[in-house]
Order: sequence, then structure tokens, then C-alpha cells
Amino acid sequence: MNLLTVLPLALVMVAGPQLISAVFLAAGRQPRRSSVAYLSGRRWASSSR
Repeated sequence: MNLLTVLPLALVMVAGPQLISAVFLAAGRQPRRSSVAYLSGRRWASSSR
């Protein structure tokens, strides 16, 4: 395999999960809270209150 064959695969592997997580975070009930929790490393973005 040469670089031109592997490069698109590498871009999809790097950017794919970031795009999917952005869609999931933005589509939730509390997108700002979920995004902050994701960035800070918290496990649970929503509380039972």
C-alpha cells in the first residue's frame, strides 16, 4: 500500500469518531452540559435531579 491509499483511511479513522460524537452531543436534550461533561472527562452528563 502506498501513502495515497492509506491517507484517506487514516483521515476517516481520526475524524470519524469526532464527528459522530459531535452529532450525538449536539442532538441531546442538554447539548451544552453534555459537551462540557465530555470535554472535562465526566462520566455522566445528566443527573437524576
